[in-house]
Amino acid sequence: MWHVYRFAAMVLGVLGLYSCLLADAKVEQQEVGPAGRDATYVVSQRGVHLATVTNKGSRTVVIIDGVSGPKVDQVVTPVVAWVDPRPWAGLTGYDVPRAAPVTFSQDGSRWAYVARIGQEWILMADGKEVMRMPASGAVGAVSGIAGMAGNTDLRLQFTGESGTHLLMACSTFNGYELWVDGQKWPGTYSSGGGGTAGTVDPLVSPDGQHIAYVAQVARDKSALILDGKETGYLADNLQFTADSKHLVGRSQDKDGQSLLLDGKPLIKARGIIAVYLSPGRIIAVLQHQDAKTGIGQFLWVNGKPVETSLCETIKKVVFSPDGQHYAALCGRTGAEFMVVDGKKGQEYQSIADGSGNGQFEVPRFSPDGTKFGYTSHVGGKGFVVINDEESGAFMNSGSFLFSPASKHVVMTGISTGGGDWHRQVPMLIIDDKSKSLPPNMAAALETFTFSPDESRYAYIAGGNSHDGGAVFVDSKPTGITGLVNFSPDSKHVCVSGYRATDNKHGLFLDGQLVYSGEQAIIYRAFTADSGHLFWMTREPAKGPDAAAGSWEFVTYLDGKPVARAGQSQQTDTILLPRGWGSFVVTTPAWSVASDGTLAWLAPSADTINRVRIVPGNDTSLASLLRSGEPQPAGAKLAPAARH
Repeated sequence: MWHVYRFAAMVLGVLGLYSCLLADAKVEQQEVGPAGRDATYVVSQRGVHLATVTNKGSRTVVIIDGVSGPKVDQVVTPVVAWVDPRPWAGLTGYDVPRAAPVTFSQDGSRWAYVARIGQEWILMADGKEVMRMPASGAVGAVSGIAGMAGNTDLRLQFTGESGTHLLMACSTFNGYELWVDGQKWPGTYSSGGGGTAGTVDPLVSPDGQHIAYVAQVARDKSALILDGKETGYLADNLQFTADSKHLVGRSQDKDGQSLLLDGKPLIKARGIIAVYLSPGRIIAVLQHQDAKTGIGQFLWVNGKPVETSLCETIKKVVFSPDGQHYAALCGRTGAEFMVVDGKKGQEYQSIADGSGNGQFEVPRFSPDGTKFGYTSHVGGKGFVVINDEESGAFMNSGSFLFSPASKHVVMTGISTGGGDWHRQVPMLIIDDKSKSLPPNMAAALETFTFSPDESRYAYIAGGNSHDGGAVFVDSKPTGITGLVNFSPDSKHVCVSGYRATDNKHGLFLDGQLVYSGEQAIIYRAFTADSGHLFWMTREPAKGPDAAAGSWEFVTYLDGKPVARAGQSQQTDTILLPRGWGSFVVTTPAWSVASDGTLAWLAPSADTINRVRIVPGNDTSLASLLRSGEPQPAGAKLAPAARH
């Protein structure tokens, strides 16, 4: 049951959670789970849904948003959080989903888990029993082939945005068995490989409707399974087209290899090295036998060979976001070049392909597809090339990015300062306008942020997107070290950090200190209409039952504290899954919706509460600025701060 509180009328006091008096602002609170040291919590990626796995007597229960499921002997945590690993190929850190005892769909509307009762495993989804099967012993990472190592590898995944299908895979001696929506599909499959198309795991279509995999259906028979049925042909390197309507694969016979579209051959070649798909295009890298040059490779695009692509090897093919343009990195001994839409570019000693150099060295198109860029090297110098236009030389390497709306190109690197290679000068180039930066203050490209309309920009120098650094806005030093956000209307910028000129820590809005505190501003977010600003920090506890020396997490709305949650093991687990610090991107447990409502999970002494805060009309960014402290004159560049 929801409880609605008008701040002008009353104060709610609960150990570890209470709300403050605030006219017109509204708070809604719902109990969504118990608080306990033996509990495990899982938060959906969207929707602020909470799953709690906890003990109830000698048994275990799963509680979803306050509703308990059946008592079981054990809830089984999958080994990995997917059946099809392709969507997460190349991602690292917090971008890769972690296995958890409860699996949510992407939008949080569906959930599932595997429980053990006695010697049976039970698959539960959306509060209902889907299937039962004999329990297969301990679940954990396996070595060797599938179940040969003794442990069982269990995997769960919802397909599509809203959980179109529920996949469960389980290792056996012969491979992995696959269940889809509780139904066993034919045979067993192998798991392994990497990259977009290199893995042999089941493939899920972009819309989540279709699943394909190669199965061992008998001792001497393999079959390609599509949507639970044998297709009648075999293929590997499987990929669905962008519209999810067709399946592309590669087949092998004694005379060579064939490229198949829904089982029908498109082309036959001595060898098909790789296949790339985009809307409206099928590109294959084919093997070429030449008497003079030896074995090489070339591109085949929608039925036609690309003569300019003939080389020893083709390392990479990339597409524009709309799929209308392509580029291929081609190379031979001592030289590499790009082929863009069939046109061969300039040769360099090497071109960075992103294999170990980071995301900013990957050849790529601008979001609107009108520009193409890459980084290259020759004679110990690095260059950024945009649409065949070459930048000035950088020491070793340069990096670049396109703005989200493709209006701007940003480059960073180390210049030589008038040709003196012993004098390293950090450089920032925005739309061909160069700016020299102080020594040891190189702009961190991964921190570069444009305002939504791209009329403004900000970046961090001498730091990174996690710990912060010296903040520059529109290339001007703010005198603040920390992390930065723009408002949706591009008119405001907030910085969480430290200003050395007056030794102030806190939150700065448009350069003005609006909140002062020694603890980091953990999360902050503007509302979609740019009318309000939420943030969360840690402060000494002030609740009526707060213990001396205790701490609590406080959420502010336009400078007014609106809700608090006592710090505990539960709050740290739910609100700080990335550890301590200040973050530009908020966690799923503290999320501002498109309607301007903030929802966050706030533990109290006995419960986990989902608190929704609806801004009123009594506060705004304007009122926040009026009540803030003025910025001192002559603010100077400050050193990087620790948060």
